[in-house]
Amino acid sequence: KGTFKNELEEIKGIGKATAAQLLKTFRSVNNVRQQSLESLAEQVGAAKATLIREYFGGSKDNEAEDV
Repeated sequence: KGTFKNELEEIKGIGKATAAQLLKTFRSVNNVRQQSLESLAEQVGAAKATLIREYFGGSKDNEAEDV
């Protein structure tokens, strides 16, 4: 039996239950990656949301300012 493991579970501090909740809500890892910090925080709390945003390359809110 192989275990399904997704990229979200690679993030330190994010476990299977949190990853499953995010995938249930946002449908894919790519969709999770595109969420704002606020959107993620509504689902998993501010601390975990920050871990996820940092893992995927920092704050999405700052990206718009760089354009």
